Amino acid sequence: MQQEKIKQSIYSPDIVDNSEQIARLIMSPKHFQDGEVDATAFEQIIHSGMSVLRKKDIDIFNKDSLATIKKLSNNGIQEYVGYVQASVNEIRLILIQTYRLFYVLDTATRETTSHADVHVVRTPEIIKASNLPKKSFHQYIRSQIAELFNQKGLINNTIDLKLVSSLS
Repeated sequence: MQQEKIKQSIYSPDIVDNSEQIARLIMSPKHFQDGEVDATAFEQIIHSGMSVLRKKDIDIFNKDSLATIKKLSNNGIQEYVGYVQASVNEIRLILIQTYRLFYVLDTATRETTSHADVHVVRTPEIIKASNLPKKSFHQYIRSQIAELFNQKGLINNTIDLKLVSSLS
């Protein structure tokens, strides 16, 4: 997890600190079914880093949320319904036996300076410690991150929704 201690992007204000909250934007119908955040909202973590936005600076978070929502809306096919959030410290504390399961990197871009990614630590020790077949291991990963992000429920940021409507 040495990568976490080194700034990954020239656009990032700094490394992602344990004290930070990060948010996963939820789009409907892709991530939201029958009034609930669907497991597909966390599927990205299985194959690559799961995109999140840092909430360290609320003005930057709101600006980056708008840019991301506009990008993800896919010309109105997807609709923003809110976000779920989690503590970076709690993410980093999720273990399989004594092995850390996740790490968080700053992956800011020019357009979204609060962007970060949550990754799965993929080592033979962790896979062996899980004692699960590959598919079950993937389900376990998704369930662990989904449970943490869903603890506070869906946060509906109506100010963002009004601003998104005016951008369309």
